[in-house]
Amino acid sequence: MKEGRTERFLDLVALRHSVRCYEARPVERAQVERCLEAARQAPSACNSQPWTFIVVDDPVRKEKVAAATSGGVLPLNHFTRQAPVLVVVVAEPARTSARVGAALQDLPFPMMDCAIAAEHFCLQAAEEGLGTCMLGWFDAQRVREILAIPAAARPVLIITLGYSGEQQAVRERSRKSLAEMSAWNLYPGAAEGAGTDRRGWRAALGLLVCLLVTCLAAAVGGAATARAGAFYAELARPPWAPPGWVFGPVWSLLYTMMAVAAWRVWKTGGLRAARGALMVYAVQLAANALWSWLFFAWRLGGLAFLEILLLVGLVLETIRRFRRVRPSAAWLLLPYLAWLAFAAALALEIWRMNPGLL
Repeated sequence: MKEGRTERFLDLVALRHSVRCYEARPVERAQVERCLEAARQAPSACNSQPWTFIVVDDPVRKEKVAAATSGGVLPLNHFTRQAPVLVVVVAEPARTSARVGAALQDLPFPMMDCAIAAEHFCLQAAEEGLGTCMLGWFDAQRVREILAIPAAARPVLIITLGYSGEQQAVRERSRKSLAEMSAWNLYPGAAEGAGTDRRGWRAALGLLVCLLVTCLAAAVGGAATARAGAFYAELARPPWAPPGWVFGPVWSLLYTMMAVAAWRVWKTGGLRAARGALMVYAVQLAANALWSWLFFAWRLGGLAFLEILLLVGLVLETIRRFRRVRPSAAWLLLPYLAWLAFAAALALEIWRMNPGLL
């Protein structure tokens, strides 16, 4: 080892490699516990620590877990039977703040946290003179059953742990060069001047366009509701119908969330990649505006009910397409979908109760 701390750590990183051959001699419990302590110290989103490490060293149970990593059509991971210890990393439900952050960023924070903790474990194992190999290919349901893991948790990694049985020198690993895997200040190949204020203005302009388009649809529909308050008050309504003043604030919030969702899709995929999703979004906006005319201006209750069912279908398709581009955008539309379902039930009941007016 070199003298400086940084150099010693880099030596440790270089020492760690995936070991696929193990000696039969056992691993001391104190060594495993030091590896677990290293994992315990790992950082996580919102300090959520969404992990449980299950150490499997009982021979019978270990053999069952090892069998879940191999078998089937592909002859994979047979070396897991050699390792004296298997460690199953289980992803636990994260804190609400971490889940919200993950949804907004479209990033699997709990999975990332578990990976960081697993790497801490493996680096400490290398410091202990032990070999490891992280496996993501295994029968997760079988492992869940063997270790009695509850449904809310998910086994995501299995780490083999033991003394390396490799006789030959470790071959040099193939890694990208520093120039290939890193860059300073800009993405590799990006032109100077990119990524500055121009991008911020473009994002702001995109949000403004999405808000204007959505508000335009709201205004077209709103033109049909000039006397909606008085007309709504005249109608026979079910006891669970909300008062008229509720609709304005609710729709204002929903339209804002819809616009932000469309903006997120455009920002993530760009106009070319997100064109299909945004076209469906525009069609459902038109259907949304049409409904107000059918129900309030033209008083075609039956047709308005059928049209709102079509609108629900269009929103479902919008959510499906948005989810492909940016999942958090799809989630922003869920309150809109729920409100439409409620509005459809209300429209049907009001139509049924007012045969002379609708």
